[in-house]
Amino acid sequence: MQLMKALETLRLEFPLEKVTSDQYALALKRLEAFLGREATALDLTMETINAFLIDMPGKYEVGNTTVRNHRSAIIRLWRYCHDTLEVAPDCPTRRIRRPKVDKAVVRAWTLPELDQLLSSAEDLPGQLKCGVPARVFMTAWLWLGYETGLRPSDLRELTWRAVDFEQRTVAFVQHKTGGAHTAMFDQALPSLQELQLFGFDRVFPLCKWGVGRWESILYARAAKLFGFTRLKGMGIGTLRKTHATEIYRQHGIAASAESLGHRSGSRTAMDHYVDARAIRRPLPPSPRKRA
Repeated sequence: MQLMKALETLRLEFPLEKVTSDQYALALKRLEAFLGREATALDLTMETINAFLIDMPGKYEVGNTTVRNHRSAIIRLWRYCHDTLEVAPDCPTRRIRRPKVDKAVVRAWTLPELDQLLSSAEDLPGQLKCGVPARVFMTAWLWLGYETGLRPSDLRELTWRAVDFEQRTVAFVQHKTGGAHTAMFDQALPSLQELQLFGFDRVFPLCKWGVGRWESILYARAAKLFGFTRLKGMGIGTLRKTHATEIYRQHGIAASAESLGHRSGSRTAMDHYVDARAIRRPLPPSPRKRA
């Protein structure tokens, strides 16, 4: 079976964001260029994929991060071909080359910075093209993003059917992992209730570009009002890091990983989501010491 056809089938069964779908297609095109022909399920072998990943940096002048992204795309498709289509052997994931990427210093918004953003959002002028006031949209986005730690892609795809106002939870399937996850919110409630009145199916009826545009406006307003500074690389995904960092401070890294919806342990949370400046808060004194 041709892998491009397998990818088309996967897209139909599991709707992917455009950026993810394009990444998968690019990985397959480069694999086919490496092979010199159309790739098929028979090419899904450890030797072939490892040789392709080794060849890529020199051929396309790309870094290890791009190689790892292509690796993830091919492994996802390989598993789909094995688990669903039954046209490929099981993927020996641990034996597929994983290039090392230099560990970046993690920076989250501090709570005072988050407060500055929220204060700026609460009276943000203007409205979205769909008629929703910018202040309502951005206040709900900030609160829900911080309290739940959802990925930006999951926030954008979230529907009202996933929101339980009585229990103050959102229950959904994670776009990146395909795993079910439930997250809690509290302070986001008033802005979410106001946002629901506009009658859209999705909680946040904007595409990635649209959200990014309004966030840039918000950052500029916060800078003007409070001297807010946004470091390079800090953007819509930083709320997730702020969530992970504060859970870590209060309850430790295992709780932080669980709250993020990770299923593979706490290492990813510590390496990529918890602010490097964060210090775990000590446990309160025992009853005997209090006495």
